[in-house]
Amino acid sequence: ASFVQDTFQASPKLTIDIGMRYELYSTVKPRYAAGASDYDPATNSLLVAGVGDVPLNNGVRLDTNNIAPRIGISYRFSDKSVVRGGYGISYYTGRYGFSGGTLCNQFPVVYNVQQGVANDYVVDGTFGSLPVITLQAVPSSGHITPAPNQAFFVIPQYNPIPYSQSFSVTFQRQLKPNLSFDVAYVGTLGRQQPFNRELNASVPGAGSAGLPLYVLFGRTASTTLRATGVNSNYNSLQSNLNRRFSNGLNFTIAYTYSRALDVGSDQPGFTDNLDLRRQYGPASFDRTHVLVASHTYETPFGRGKRFLSQGVAGKVLGGWQLNGVFSMATGTPLTASADSTPCNCPGNGNFADALSPITYLGNKGPGQLWLSPSAFGIPGANRFGNAGRGTIRGPGYRNYDFSLFRKFQVKERVTLETRVEAYNLTNTPRWGNPNTNVNSGSFGQITGTSGERQLQVAARILF
Repeated sequence: ASFVQDTFQASPKLTIDIGMRYELYSTVKPRYAAGASDYDPATNSLLVAGVGDVPLNNGVRLDTNNIAPRIGISYRFSDKSVVRGGYGISYYTGRYGFSGGTLCNQFPVVYNVQQGVANDYVVDGTFGSLPVITLQAVPSSGHITPAPNQAFFVIPQYNPIPYSQSFSVTFQRQLKPNLSFDVAYVGTLGRQQPFNRELNASVPGAGSAGLPLYVLFGRTASTTLRATGVNSNYNSLQSNLNRRFSNGLNFTIAYTYSRALDVGSDQPGFTDNLDLRRQYGPASFDRTHVLVASHTYETPFGRGKRFLSQGVAGKVLGGWQLNGVFSMATGTPLTASADSTPCNCPGNGNFADALSPITYLGNKGPGQLWLSPSAFGIPGANRFGNAGRGTIRGPGYRNYDFSLFRKFQVKERVTLETRVEAYNLTNTPRWGNPNTNVNSGSFGQITGTSGERQLQVAARILF
């Protein structure tokens, strides 16, 4: 990677930062020949890296278009008001971010054997009783015709590196010497994002005979495409009120109104692998409203403070610090699902049928309804339900964490600090999400909670 930047003062009030970054990531390849493989669904061949006509990187192309510009602007209207804005592109180089993806975690490098019944917790025998595995020799061509029931994944030859475009505009105003306020528009556009898609998925009503790779090659096993190419977006209004330490008090109040949309962040794969447009909807982490307020207060008593700087009362009342964080947010989106067996569409899941607008009853606990079940129904046989992704909202939450610190001056250079910390001080239940499978008898019910109050006591010595 290489990077160049410049910062210059265009005028007494205007400052501009500009930069350009270029990144180049080689495709993933094994250290030795036959150390990785990739399945080719067009020819029903397992391509073994570095053998025969198969290159060591399995033919995955190098992505050379990774240019990342940056710009930031700051303009001062006055000594108390400023506007800041910025835009930048960043590349994501995580597991699926590299052009080569992941090539090694399948046959012939990995050979899975299961003996006995899964999860039965019963000893099935000794290591000596394991079946003898005859490993398949790799032909000199580097192409293997696999068994029809052997699951594989596919890394496409062109797999661009995912990136995001981030941008923001912020107005900040000083209200008092220790009090400031800012409001911002913040957004992120995700491009060429990673996804998993089942290639061997049948249309509704066709059953196993309708699996596309079964029609071509008699293949019945799962064949997962690990690729990049879907998009996401996040837009938000963010505001913040901040009071810096004055007379022992510091607090921050932040509020965010936002909307996040993507393709399938709530699951490793897709419900409908035949139409990715149906998967576009609210992201699994989307919360429309988020409010966070934090505070720190030091009592004004004791040595060096405003009151009772001397005497027993100052020693007893001084040195205390009270801290807290209150957070509140609306619920995350959920999808009404249905059992996929009646759809007769192997490789896919299924959505529920949307029958009417959703009515939220707001009840929590077993036997109680969070939403009216009449809003959704079980789809008929041999078809997908018509409900969209992320149309239901789960419950929000409220939480207050509190801590109490006390400092004791043991010696001039030695201080003992004791802490009592309470997470979820009010012990307010954090309700789970409702059951969203319309085939379940508990559809629309919330039966779980988390976030019970936790207390801890600690001490540390500073010297």
